[in-house]
Amino acid sequence: MHYWNVKLKKQASKEEVLNAFKTSSRIKLIQYDKGLVSNNTIKEMFLDMGRPWGDMYEVALWEDMLKVVGDELFYAYVVDNQAIVIPETIDAIRALTGIETDGAKSIAKTNESLGIH
Repeated sequence: MHYWNVKLKKQASKEEVLNAFKTSSRIKLIQYDKGLVSNNTIKEMFLDMGRPWGDMYEVALWEDMLKVVGDELFYAYVVDNQAIVIPETIDAIRALTGIETDGAKSIAKTNESLGIH
């Protein structure tokens, strides 16, 4: 689990920050108040989604814990160190081999093959 306190360059609303995070397909917004309170409960959610070994290819970020106060942002997230590198490694192989030169297309292909939505 990682907890961040970020000084923003300008004031922003919680909705603006969440919308920025939502632009990434590899950030999964989760809810603490829905029982996702620890690493193991989050891992169980990914198992329930049908992921092999409960692999988390995304960063799981608590949407309801995120807070903005003036120009300061506070948020927490969980990273599965065993699985988080898998999508980026696949994209890197495509880029290095020239199989796919468009980064957005590679990300879309990888997301589809791994079930990242």
